[in-house]
Amino acid sequence: MTTDIDTKMQRCLEFLRPIALPAEKKADHAHWIAARNADPEQGEDYCRACCQKEVDRLNAENPDGEYLVDGGWGSESDTSGVCSGCGEPLHVGLTEHGVSSELEHFERHRINLRGTHAPYTAFYLVATLESAFIGDVDKCSWLRGHQADHVKRNQQGVRKLLRRIDAIRGRMAAIPPTV
Repeated sequence: MTTDIDTKMQRCLEFLRPIALPAEKKADHAHWIAARNADPEQGEDYCRACCQKEVDRLNAENPDGEYLVDGGWGSESDTSGVCSGCGEPLHVGLTEHGVSSELEHFERHRINLRGTHAPYTAFYLVATLESAFIGDVDKCSWLRGHQADHVKRNQQGVRKLLRRIDAIRGRMAAIPPTV
């Protein structure tokens, strides 16, 4: 059964995905540095090319460390994925905490879906919406107590965000694009 939030989510994602496409084409899965014989300096996420550059630099400084590129598959994060080297977007699924952080960000800041940063804004909006749990919390036995309350707060934030995106979609449809 399709719910009202499912319909709004689908409509907003259909609106955002074409705007996000340029950023989506640049996005890579998160990579990180691993090492056989040294501290891998964990914590930074990179695109594949930047991770390889950093691994090459570390191996030149410490050949015994045997640094190598790791990752490159789907992963979850508490923050949006951004390459620590070049700043391009990374594909990461957001945890509930990550969804909450992104919802707070989009609530505090203006959402601009025109101009040079529009693809990146749309990319992160899509990532946030796709990571959000919109199911019936009360019917999920694995969601209890504090976690269930957190998910419900996120769902309220998602509803507010969907209303904002819908309003932006309506305004953009009424204004011809500038060339």
